[in-house]
Amino acid sequence: MTILLSFVPNVTSDDYLDSTEYVSAILQISLGSTGSLSTGDAVSLFSGSSSIWSGELSEQDITAGYVEIPLSGSELGSDGTKTLHASIGSLVSPSMRSFKLDTIAPTFDAFT
Repeated sequence: MTILLSFVPNVTSDDYLDSTEYVSAILQISLGSTGSLSTGDAVSLFSGSSSIWSGELSEQDITAGYVEIPLSGSELGSDGTKTLHASIGSLVSPSMRSFKLDTIAPTFDAFT
């Protein structure tokens, strides 16, 4: 079984998650083949080695073939490079999703 991570919509197509994108970002964990999954299996999302979200797999998730995790931004911590991976039950995603969190809006000097 392959677990894939992607943002919906693809807000990190430029490998950045900026101040307007991160407030409404949804991470989608595609389940691939669901034959070995069961309702109630633990679902966890990690940033590096730190768990930033956990829940349980629902029948709706299995039917849809994915789990959607809304991120408020606070789960991701301070700005910088992030590497996310997930686990479902005893399965750990071999793929990781890396991007740069940049929530500080640029400033511009006024021309005189």
